[in-house]
Amino acid sequence: MNELKTVNCEQLMTTPLKPIEFCVDGMISTGLFILAGAPKVGKSWLALDMALGIAKGEKVLGRETKQGTALYTIADNMSIRKFIEKMSLWVKAPDGTKIPVNKDTIIGLDDNNDFLLSRKQILTSKIAILEQQIEKLRNMIYYQSQQPTTETLIDAFDKNLSQIAIDAKAVTNILNELLERQTEVRRQLTELVQNNNAILEQMYLDISSYGAELGLTKYMSSGKGFVFTRNLKELTGATLMKMVFAFKMAYIRAVDRALNIKLPLILDSPSGKELDQYNIQKLMDIINRDFSTHQIIVASIYYYKLNNLTTIEMKQRVVL
Repeated sequence: MNELKTVNCEQLMTTPLKPIEFCVDGMISTGLFILAGAPKVGKSWLALDMALGIAKGEKVLGRETKQGTALYTIADNMSIRKFIEKMSLWVKAPDGTKIPVNKDTIIGLDDNNDFLLSRKQILTSKIAILEQQIEKLRNMIYYQSQQPTTETLIDAFDKNLSQIAIDAKAVTNILNELLERQTEVRRQLTELVQNNNAILEQMYLDISSYGAELGLTKYMSSGKGFVFTRNLKELTGATLMKMVFAFKMAYIRAVDRALNIKLPLILDSPSGKELDQYNIQKLMDIINRDFSTHQIIVASIYYYKLNNLTTIEMKQRVVL
């Protein structure tokens, strides 16, 4: 059994502590942090911006970062394959045959995804082991610096570092290769969906029309490729809410045209902090005009000007 080591108050007060290590200078240090705030104020986009900044070693909110590994997870995120399948897209072959765009017709998608995921798991495991070994070495060097020793810190570090059997250059090359292949797969997928697709063209026209009506023209890109944009992270507040509304209404109209299915519209407390009454009424005007044949359910403490409105007043809690 190891002997229990104790320290007295004098040793505790005089022992130098390691300086705080910041991931984002003066803002986020190593350890657990909870990013809290009101709904729809941009918490997820800020977290993603921080993760990208730390991973690339670039500034975040004007502050320097310490470059390192960043893992960003979204529990309710929908994969690109499921996203495309739910859109019920079709492509037309040279002989006129219509082919649905799904997991069975996108050549090589599953194989590439499986390969990338397996390589990622292997590299993640190796990186985790390396990080544990590096942290162990750092702690060893720190505590040895507080004790008399005949071996220099540099010698001890070189000795322990030489025992790590890893080719850093090879790992970096593999990661770069995987990123390039992932980018190429996404490019081919987007190109496959975009080419000769009347549904996609009409979706872009609907998004553009709603965007212009809601004052969003300056935030939109030209061309039907905008349907797959990844550049909405710069939008916040009312602008983001109106842009999301424009996209969702365009999706619902696309489903109606392609499948003759009128999806219900459910609006949960649309009068939030981000939108004023003027913008709320513009959304309701669009719903009255373009979706009058759909079932519309609004859960709110406010009254809205909707056609053929039936009000159900709840005077007590449904769930106790």
